[in-house]
Amino acid sequence: VMFADLFGFTALSATMPATDVVGLLRSFHALVEEAVFGNQGTLDKYIGDGVMATFGTPRPGARDATNAVAGACAIVKGINRWNRERGEGGRRPIRIGVGLHYGEATLGNVGSARRFEHTVVGATVNLASRIEDLTRKLNVALLVSDAVIEAVRREGGEEVLAGFQELGAHAIRGHKKRVRLWGITAVALGVD
Repeated sequence: VMFADLFGFTALSATMPATDVVGLLRSFHALVEEAVFGNQGTLDKYIGDGVMATFGTPRPGARDATNAVAGACAIVKGINRWNRERGEGGRRPIRIGVGLHYGEATLGNVGSARRFEHTVVGATVNLASRIEDLTRKLNVALLVSDAVIEAVRREGGEEVLAGFQELGAHAIRGHKKRVRLWGITAVALGVD
C-alpha cells in the first residue's frame, strides 16, 4: 500500500488563484497515475493533495513489492522533473512524501447503499499512512517499512533499492512494536 502527499500544499494553494490550484492538482494526479499504472499498480483514491495506491490488487503478482517501490521512485523522480520545469518558470518547488508498507489487507466494497467504493482496509493500510506521515520528520521523500525491503529481496528486485538508507526502528502511533524504516531523499533519486 502506498500513500503520497504533497508537503505544504495548503500554504502553497493559499497563494494561488483557484484555477491554478486545480491545474496543479491535475498535473500532480497525472504524474502519479503514470507512475502507478506504469508499474502495475491500482490507484485506489485521491485524497485532496494526496493519493492512495495499491500493488497486487485485485490479484497478487510475483513482483508487487518491487513494483510498488519502482512506482514510488517514479513519483519522486517525476516531482524532481516537474520542479526543474517549475523553477525555469520562476515557481516554487513542490515537495512530496511517499510511504509504503507491505502486508495483507482486506479488499472490498465499503460504504452504504448511497455511496460505496472499492478499496483496501486494515492494519497494513493504516501503517502505510503513518509511514508517509513520518517522511516530514525524517526529511526524506520516500520511506518504506522493513517488510517492503524484505518482500523486494524475496522477489529478486534489489535493483529498486539502490540508494535507500536504513533509518532505524521507530515508534508509530497505533502499533505496539517499533517499525524499522528505510528512506531515500529526492536529491538521491534524481531524475530519469
